[in-house]
Amino acid sequence: MRRTTTCMLLALLLCLPLGCDSGEINLPQQNPSLCFTIPLPDQWRYIGTYSLDTNGDGADERMILYSFDQPVAGAKQHGNPIAAFVYQPDDKKPPNFFVHHLRAPGDDYLCECECTPKMEDVLSGLGGHELVIHDKCDGERVRLTIFQWSQTQWAYLPLGHFHSHRIEVMTDTVTVEERQESRAQLAMRQVYYAAGGQTYLLDDQRTLAPPAKYEFVFSHEEPKDVTLSPYPEKIVLAFYQHYTDTANVSTYFADEAWDGLNQCDTGQCGCTTPRIGVAHVWVTSLEYFEDPTDPNHTTVEVTVVCEYSDGTPENGAFIRWRLVRAADRWQISSRE
Repeated sequence: MRRTTTCMLLALLLCLPLGCDSGEINLPQQNPSLCFTIPLPDQWRYIGTYSLDTNGDGADERMILYSFDQPVAGAKQHGNPIAAFVYQPDDKKPPNFFVHHLRAPGDDYLCECECTPKMEDVLSGLGGHELVIHDKCDGERVRLTIFQWSQTQWAYLPLGHFHSHRIEVMTDTVTVEERQESRAQLAMRQVYYAAGGQTYLLDDQRTLAPPAKYEFVFSHEEPKDVTLSPYPEKIVLAFYQHYTDTANVSTYFADEAWDGLNQCDTGQCGCTTPRIGVAHVWVTSLEYFEDPTDPNHTTVEVTVVCEYSDGTPENGAFIRWRLVRAADRWQISSRE
């Protein structure tokens, strides 16, 4: 592996006196009398160079970002796929380098908007920091790829690769929100936990492990008064998202309907335990059905998973709710 990468690098690197052509990538090293440049193929476009200690040896490597699959001349540059190489100095034969192509699982690209590599401790089961590449489009993180240097395999191994409409990363946890093609502006939120705090991938190192949890959420902010929404499925979702908020959830129900369900404390709403013992309700399916004979009545079907305060989940419960509209306000009237 070392011999192959060295040969690749020798074919690319050109040693020149100090002062490089503006159309080439500058890789400055500790020796100020040398400049290392890489002429890019015509179908590549240089994005930027980063200095990071990507392999934990106490010295910075150089990471170069470039875009490929370039459009025809004059086309917009935004949205082109972005890839990366890490150039690692050869301590035994300076000023040579080893070059490592950062390959995401499935040979996917790393970014297409604002690409930022960082060294971050996002996996507790591994020593040191991981190389985390963030991609933000319009201020939202939409791609996230995690690598770690393997001295035994002499490569940067992928440990997780996510792409969606919104991504949040914490230690051993990645939360992904995927916009749904629904009239009610909903998203599917999926929560991934790193296996052993070491990886989000299955043993093949290519396939993302299934999420531990998932639920429907509002893709944007919840309406100020959800009962005035023209989409009754939003009311059912809001009810479960605020399930333990007694002062507010009762307003989602028509007259006497809330008390008729014993305020959901005896299993009528999907959770067998009283609401005070519920930490969160995960809505894992949500579907509405219009009444063809009466536009002021509709049915919303949900599957919910109730999670106790100690983190223990119940088995999913399927419920069919009837809703009624009066004075432009939808409310839950009964359970079928």
